[in-house]
Amino acid sequence: VEPVIIVFGSIALDIVQLVHRLPRPGETILTADYVMLPGGKGANQALAAARAGGDVSFVASVGDDNFGQRALNNLELAGVDLSNIIERTRPTACATISVDASGENQIVVSSGANLETTADQLKPKASDFVLQQMEIPLVEVWRGIEFAKINDAKCILNAAPFQPIPTQFLSQLDVL
Repeated sequence: VEPVIIVFGSIALDIVQLVHRLPRPGETILTADYVMLPGGKGANQALAAARAGGDVSFVASVGDDNFGQRALNNLELAGVDLSNIIERTRPTACATISVDASGENQIVVSSGANLETTADQLKPKASDFVLQQMEIPLVEVWRGIEFAKINDAKCILNAAPFQPIPTQFLSQLDVL
């Protein structure tokens, strides 16, 4: 059986604005343009793994909205299996990213449908790799680790954005 890389995590649409400097609290800064890009740590990992030649299945949640469709387009074009994407009542996650001339940034993420992603969506097999990050509810990340281990799948955690990891889950990871 060919191993599958199951990416369990976040998806978002990023709105990136280039600014001459980052705003101070309460300040509005005007800029001419913005770009909308697919994002979310989970979606980025799924896309990279597929482009590297992996057999990738993405497990995530989006809203029933234009942002969700835009966020899924690149993944579909790259051949990522999207059959475990669930449409939720919350909107698709969105990140607004302001980047100044020196490359410093400020990011605000509205988690939206990512908050409704659950480990119940996971169906790993013994030959699979379950790749996770920490942009979905942490209780579901921990459950995802348990699901992977119960099914003898390899478990990989990208601890970003960083939050403390309970010891009992650290010992179950194959790669941190």
